[in-house]
Amino acid sequence: AFIDALQPRVGTWKADGSPFVGFVAHERQTVSPMSVTGEKDGEQMQSVAYGSAELIANIVAELKSLRTRVAALEGLL
Repeated sequence: AFIDALQPRVGTWKADGSPFVGFVAHERQTVSPMSVTGEKDGEQMQSVAYGSAELIANIVAELKSLRTRVAALEGLL
């Protein structure tokens, strides 16, 4: 559910129009509050910690689950 709730985005920064690939902080904050700093619509822009333990631990758990499922499927072929 954690991985499914993450919404990767491609967009442009309002400040300078440069492109970005990543997450919108206030969207990610609902899924992974420990990896976002700042307040939605606050005076300062929010930031996302892409290397947060919360995010990495959930990605590793999902990867391990997928590897187990693939190994089981390969054993059936």
